[in-house]
Amino acid sequence: MVIKIIQLLLLVVLASPLFAGDHTHFQQLIRENSCPSCDLSGMDLKKYHLQGVDLSNANLTATQFAGANLLKANLRGAILVEANLKGAQLAGANLVGADLSFADLSYAKLFHANLQGANLFQVDFFQAELLGASWLNGRFCVKPSIGRCNLEP
Repeated sequence: MVIKIIQLLLLVVLASPLFAGDHTHFQQLIRENSCPSCDLSGMDLKKYHLQGVDLSNANLTATQFAGANLLKANLRGAILVEANLKGAQLAGANLVGADLSFADLSYAKLFHANLQGANLFQVDFFQAELLGASWLNGRFCVKPSIGRCNLEP
């Protein structure tokens, strides 16, 4: 019964016009919770539970992750240009060297995330929680770090 429901959900998602990336990569992501170097650009992955997922070096350009669970996700070197991560759970995520240009990280939870070497050009951090995050230069964000990183002295 559960398998039938999952198959039905996959059919609905695959038929969605918002599904723009590589369909086989999406199937791998769902099956293995891992898809390094995959093309998932433009896909609608909001509200998915992708805790601990490996999307290192993946093309996630304009992907919808609003409200997604990406706790401890490996997004090292991922391309997240114009990605919607509004309200996403990114605590403990590895974003080292990721390109987050023009991404929406408003209301995101980035506690203890690693952002060293990331491209944060024009990122929207409105009300994002950054306490304990490792910033671009390796220094940590301290209280209060809501909407911006207040670096440790």
